[in-house]
Amino acid sequence: MNAQLSQPSALIGNTFGGRVYFATAEATRAAVDAFRCAWREQAIQYDRARSYEMMEDINTRTLQDIGAPDWLVQRSIERKDAHRLYLLGLYQS
Repeated sequence: MNAQLSQPSALIGNTFGGRVYFATAEATRAAVDAFRCAWREQAIQYDRARSYEMMEDINTRTLQDIGAPDWLVQRSIERKDAHRLYLLGLYQS
């Protein structure tokens, strides 16, 4: 009884339509996998950028105390200075 269930799928693979179906299914599966991989990579890059932005919001002294790299401490200082200059421009106008 189980042998009869597997026979139609074996016959489909031997016909031209079956080969086209399996080739199309494989190409679709590959395209979906590539899209998922690209989406996952973009999400990782976005999360990494957000984590750096969140770390830049930490106080400069705290960053130095936890042993953050110098470039991160400098970026935090630059970001705070840019924000202060922006606020100063708003107050002067």
